[in-house]
Order: sequence, then structure tokens, then C-alpha cells
Amino acid sequence: MSELKKNVGESDGSDLTFISDEHQSILRAVSIVFPLAEHRHCARHVYANWHKTHKGDELKMIFWKAVKAYNEADLNDALHEMEKVSPSAMVAFKACNPYVFCIAYVRRNIRCDVIVSNIVETFNGYTINARRYYGCLEAKNGDEKAGYGKSVAVICPRIMSEVSFQVSHYLDTLTINLESQSCTCRKWDLSDIPCCHAVSCMFFYQCSP
Repeated sequence: MSELKKNVGESDGSDLTFISDEHQSILRAVSIVFPLAEHRHCARHVYANWHKTHKGDELKMIFWKAVKAYNEADLNDALHEMEKVSPSAMVAFKACNPYVFCIAYVRRNIRCDVIVSNIVETFNGYTINARRYYGCLEAKNGDEKAGYGKSVAVICPRIMSEVSFQVSHYLDTLTINLESQSCTCRKWDLSDIPCCHAVSCMFFYQCSP
């Protein structure tokens, strides 16, 4: 969780929402690292536990009707409907703490009405076989970064090998080489100050003159 904080910045979590499967270690970590974050429980996992003792298609339909209600009035209507079918199911539903898995209670400022973690699990399922390549890519990126750190050039070596190109200026066509700091107009060669043609190339590559 601390690694996540490095990427999202110094946030207390007031602008973040987490959705998890009620695992105690995740609940504890989020409360410590992002104390003000909204932590929702995945409604699909809640249903899986609730469904063990409250089965049936009708109860399933009412469960999701309650979970997906966008306001408390509609949520309460669904709970009354559930109570008519099975009072114990309604009691068990409330015991799961609807405030953490029903849309009616999510924070408005977050602008996110997701109450299941399916999208994350689907992503993990598709990428699990590719994870072993991540370490290889990190090692490769680390080696390249170390190499770039030794360079005094303003742009990376690969681009530096292809920095001789032409620029059209009115009726003239000039050849610029950023590595040798030269231009066929000769202004850069003689003054050591990049000419307008060289500056246009630097702007294109987003590097400083």
C-alpha cells in the first residue's frame, strides 16, 4: 500500500475509493496509509457469503436491486420487498453493513458508482501470465536509465544517432546535426548559439537549446 502511495502522491485518501473483498490485511493497510479513503466492500463477495444461507433467484434479484439503488428510498423499498420474502435475509443483509457495499451510500464527490471488483479481477486474469516479464522489463529499463545517466547529451543516444535532418526555411533547405552542433547556415557553427533552424529541431524533440 505504501508503494501505491508513492504513485498517487501524498494523499490522505479523501479523494480515493478502494474496493476489496473484505480481507482484513487490506482493510487494515488502507486505514493506516489512506485514513480518509472510502473503502467499499465488493458486493459480489458480500453476496457470495450472504447467498450461502439465503438462496433463490427471487432473493438474488432483490439483493442486487437493493445494492444498485441510487438513493435510500429505493434501497429501503427493496429491503421491505426482501423482508416480505424472507425476514432473516433482510436482517442478514443489514448485518453486512450496507454502508460499505450499496451505491446509495457511496460518496458523491468521488464520482464513481462501482461496487464490485470484477474489472480488476478480469484484468488480473488476463495479465497473470505476463507478470513474469515485468521483472525483465524493469531490469532492462534500469540498465538503460543508468546508461542515460552517463550521457551528457540533451537527448537520448538512439535519437542522437538520427539527428542529422533537413529543415525548410522559406526557399532554403538547411541540414542540421544536433550532435555536432552545426547547421549549413553556419550561424550555429560560428557563434556557438543555436540558430533558428536548430531551435526548431530542438523544439520538435522537446529538448533545451
